[in-house]
Amino acid sequence: MLAGLWRQKILFVLVVAAVLVATVGALVVLPVRYLATGTVIVAEPDPGVADPSALRTQNAGDPADLESQLMILRSPRLVKLALEQPSALDALKRECRSSRSLFSGSRNCDGLTSDDPQLIDRVGGLYSIGTAGRSRVINIAYQSNLPDVAQSLANALIAAFLADQRDGMSSGREEAAKWMWQELARLDSDIRAQDTQIEDYRRQKGLMRGATAPIASEQLTSIGQQLAAAQQNKAQAAARLKEIREGQSGGASSATSVLDNRSIADLKQQIAAARRQLAATTTIFGPRHPQLRVQQDALDALQQQLSVETRKVSESAQKDFDAASSLVNSLQSQMKTATDEAGKAASNEASIEGMVRGVAIKRQQYAELYQRASALETERRSLIGSTRLISLAELPLKPVFPKKVPFLAIGLVLGLILGAVAALLRDKFAGGPSSVPLAPQEPETLVASNAPTAPRRPPAIIELPALKPGSLLDSATMSLPSALWKASAARDMQLALDDLLSGLQEHGLGDNVKRILVTSARVGQGKTFTTIALARAAARAGMKVLAIECASARGDFEEAFVFDSEGGLSDILNDRVDPASIVQSGTIEGFHLLPSGHQPMSFVGTASRRKMSALLEWARGYDLILLDGPCLGDEATALAALVDGLLICTNGDEPFREDGFAGGLLGHPLAIVVTAARPAEVQRPTVSLSRSRIA
Repeated sequence: MLAGLWRQKILFVLVVAAVLVATVGALVVLPVRYLATGTVIVAEPDPGVADPSALRTQNAGDPADLESQLMILRSPRLVKLALEQPSALDALKRECRSSRSLFSGSRNCDGLTSDDPQLIDRVGGLYSIGTAGRSRVINIAYQSNLPDVAQSLANALIAAFLADQRDGMSSGREEAAKWMWQELARLDSDIRAQDTQIEDYRRQKGLMRGATAPIASEQLTSIGQQLAAAQQNKAQAAARLKEIREGQSGGASSATSVLDNRSIADLKQQIAAARRQLAATTTIFGPRHPQLRVQQDALDALQQQLSVETRKVSESAQKDFDAASSLVNSLQSQMKTATDEAGKAASNEASIEGMVRGVAIKRQQYAELYQRASALETERRSLIGSTRLISLAELPLKPVFPKKVPFLAIGLVLGLILGAVAALLRDKFAGGPSSVPLAPQEPETLVASNAPTAPRRPPAIIELPALKPGSLLDSATMSLPSALWKASAARDMQLALDDLLSGLQEHGLGDNVKRILVTSARVGQGKTFTTIALARAAARAGMKVLAIECASARGDFEEAFVFDSEGGLSDILNDRVDPASIVQSGTIEGFHLLPSGHQPMSFVGTASRRKMSALLEWARGYDLILLDGPCLGDEATALAALVDGLLICTNGDEPFREDGFAGGLLGHPLAIVVTAARPAEVQRPTVSLSRSRIA
């Protein structure tokens, strides 16, 4: 392929240059476009909603939900809302004035309106809306030839989208809050009216309420408590009185209530002391002593005083019992009256109990509804929707189209591709090896190279330097593969081959001269080495070369190379194989070989010459065809009639003899190659071929 490009290099360069010129022209002519991009994120939880619904939580990040948001953004309705933004329509008017081709349907730029369907459709087509990868981020971009217009239109659509989201989500909340406030007002009115009715009824029935209950109930409770206390006091007074009375029969001073009296306790102590003193006096002075009488009178006085005090205690207990009994009777009377009044009050309260319960239920409804309405109003005021702004579009500083470096790079790549395609197509259709079977030709159609022609250039004389002492191709000193390997590394050898190739080009190589027979006067003069070395040099120069081994006796190609398949020229001449299936590729691109094969062959017969001529016709697509022919003789003479020129090899150790060569071979010698030449020892051979014999 590279060889084909090299052969058609002029066409390749012209196509690449033409594409680059067209690219530069397009870069200058095409209008500059700016792209401004803003981003929003969808399915975010609302800040005002403490407990979002399960449906919204489920839809967060759903591809279907993202796709619905993209459809809303691309809808004409939202584009119209964007054009209704304050700065959007003014920006479009500026863009219209700067480039009327973009507004071909609008005759007057100042007459653009936001409700024009054509304008909405055209502006919608300039928006680029899509998601950022697999995220919930949406990119909103607008293209324009003015950077400020691109920024204004992108931000206008973002603002319209966010406002539409807020309005769509807050409208329902606003309606709900409005209904709740109306319901609260109705409940408040009902509660006030029923409270007034309840108070009027209680006022009429005297159902005044105390601190915790109706007054009648509180009075009944209070009287009940007083009656219980009075009855307890009466019971205690009765028990005390009974004890005192029972104690009077057995001695009043032994009763508990009497003993608890301080005066009686003191008198008892004095009586005890007087009795002790009386006993002591009796013991000392006897029972008739006058002192005993005085002490006995004092003791009697103390006992009389104790009886008086005991009687007082009994009378006090009687009074307490009578007072307690009187209080109990009074409280019992009050209790009966209060019970009657409480019964009436309970009956009256029961008649309005349903109304009171209804008011209590409405008060609870009012409190709950007021709490929900307040929360909904707060949510509505703080609502920003499920779509949040990430960033507004910034003013673009660099155009998005055309970008110089990528544009020129694409042009260069396109030019290289088109140039390569054009060069390869021309090289292919200009001629190349064909897999078509060899077509037989009649003998009279063969064109021999010894036809009369105009005088030609004299042959070039090229010296191939020796690689080692001795003959270069002498099998006794160096094999053909070793010689080829050493020749590829020898600089003087490569220079000599380049000179040989230049000499052949002076004779029309590639144009009128393509088929060259390489021969020599005798074996061992470097004929096969020269064929292969020259073919590799021509392939390195970009030519397509085919080397054909025509000497059947040696098989040197198979010694120098390893082939993928067996067979060769002899099989083609015997109609056993097709040339395309047996031609082998060499080590250099564009270098192909056709070995001789293992069958005997001859080129003297008419049939063999016809098939060899057909093979050369098949190989017409090659730039150079080298035939490693036999040495001087009938076989070489037959091949010489089929080629465009001869390349004669001779050893530098002996002079080139014109008569010996020209006498046995007809053809035009293009060059004479002196192999294994030593400049210090070998003289340049003398060539004096007559023009008549060569022509």
